Amino acid sequence: METTLLLAIDYAAIARQLKLQETQIRETVSLLDEGNTVPFITRYRKDRTGGLDEEKIRLIQDAVSRSRQLGERKDRILRSIQSQDALTAELEQKIRAANSLKVLDDLYLPFRPKKQTLATVARQRGLEPAAEQVLQAEPGVTDLDSSLAPFVDPEKSLSTVNDVKIGVGHILAERFSERPDLRTLVRRYIWTGQLVSKRIENPTDDGEEYGDGSSSLSEQGSLMPNTTDPTTGDPTTGDPAAETLSIDENSTGDQKLAEDSSAMVLSDDAT
Repeated sequence: METTLLLAIDYAAIARQLKLQETQIRETVSLLDEGNTVPFITRYRKDRTGGLDEEKIRLIQDAVSRSRQLGERKDRILRSIQSQDALTAELEQKIRAANSLKVLDDLYLPFRPKKQTLATVARQRGLEPAAEQVLQAEPGVTDLDSSLAPFVDPEKSLSTVNDVKIGVGHILAERFSERPDLRTLVRRYIWTGQLVSKRIENPTDDGEEYGDGSSSLSEQGSLMPNTTDPTTGDPTTGDPAAETLSIDENSTGDQKLAEDSSAMVLSDDAT
């Protein structure tokens, strides 16, 4: 499948974004591409820009730079995937429609050349079919030992069924971490999620089953630091009002989505 360069600027989209006329965008880009500086254009080319001030011209400059960068990135990604004979019409359409580098990189992640990971080692040991088998298993299946037993092979460092489960877990973890839809969903939780702890006014012993038997759930589960009342010397846990911890919007948790695949291990009660 042949691909074409995607370096054209979407003048109409930039005009809508900045609430300007498309002709203003085109003329400003033309002047910038000719090597004119922003102050020069602001002072001496008002007739061509429609009287745009320096701030507006710089906004156009930034938007065009991002647009060109995105187009160049799309082109490199399309060529890379095409060289792997993995480019489908659906994938190409998604890449062309991507409106940010983050979305674009999520689409490219499964095809990005990788260093050897735990998942690639598991694949080299022949566990890809086992991973597919687990994915296709009927809901409610709890006994994986019998179905994964045929993959035990001491010569491949798969001495037990548990070794097979661990390898399958690595493969599935990497696969899930590379899915653009799941990455988007996780980012949404990272950006908007909240952890809420609330002090119980009248704690009971109902939560003792969650502890070690020596203290109540309310004593064990407090997220507030223990302090001492300076006047009475009595211990206190702080303000009884509900405490809310918001996850910072600038969190970079999404950068770790594809790096922790080794943490997933299938248990006997996997579904």
